[in-house]
Amino acid sequence: MLRVAGRHYLTWTAEQGCPPETGFICRADRRYCLLEDEIVRVAPYLWLMGDIPDRFRERLPDNARFLELEP
Repeated sequence: MLRVAGRHYLTWTAEQGCPPETGFICRADRRYCLLEDEIVRVAPYLWLMGDIPDRFRERLPDNARFLELEP
């Protein structure tokens, strides 16, 4: 699970099968890193679960950031 800029995402792999169509946002590889280790990872599929409500943001802080593709 990724939490980036107050939004909650799940990553999927081909081994898990196709993610549900609702909330599915990306088929291209999306690079990200977890804030705790800064290791670059790739999410081939992302599922947007939605915004984290303000009342839960303290308990569910961001744990990752998306990386921009280099030109």
